[in-house]
Amino acid sequence: MRQMFETIQNMFSSQWITDTWSTGLKHRPAMCSNSAVNLTMSLELPPLPFCTHNAPRHYFKSFTAHLNSIAYNENTIIVLNIYSHFLNYHSHVVFEAIREMKLAVKSLLSRNAHAHVVIKGPHAYSFSRSTDHVIWMPDAYAEVYTKFLYEQFKDIHDRVVYLNALDITIATEQWHIHSEDFIIQELLSAMLQCVC
Repeated sequence: MRQMFETIQNMFSSQWITDTWSTGLKHRPAMCSNSAVNLTMSLELPPLPFCTHNAPRHYFKSFTAHLNSIAYNENTIIVLNIYSHFLNYHSHVVFEAIREMKLAVKSLLSRNAHAHVVIKGPHAYSFSRSTDHVIWMPDAYAEVYTKFLYEQFKDIHDRVVYLNALDITIATEQWHIHSEDFIIQELLSAMLQCVC
């Protein structure tokens, strides 16, 4: 998500309101805006559990807490993502997080007719030099977690856009948890075509 945020920030020449990444603190909330195009963008961290180091727990809030802060008349695009940083946990933990995400999305959509919700699906990658790491070959989990998302959101599929990151990342053999820039550009292009 951080990569998508940075790419959009650069596309629209948005000015940083908060900028903690320049100091190496990448797992932090961030915000930028461009008044000329009436764009304000924020990056919020997903709920716990979130496998990373050096990130204070108070930054991690539930999907419900984040989505409840969106006003009923706000014209907004929300991109939700839950995958790589959850792979160290049992799949039941991820399933429960996805269920909570769905409840938060349904609540938002019931009170805000202007909200566009996009869910970025799992992506494929491999750490080729770390064969003993739990997320060395996450492709096996990607299909299962994709099914979790489809099943949970099937009753509101007409209000939620699913951004398929698995096909493009398998086809291009991504070797790091963070996809290459051209992948992010393609995902953003697909997302904007759906919601704009």
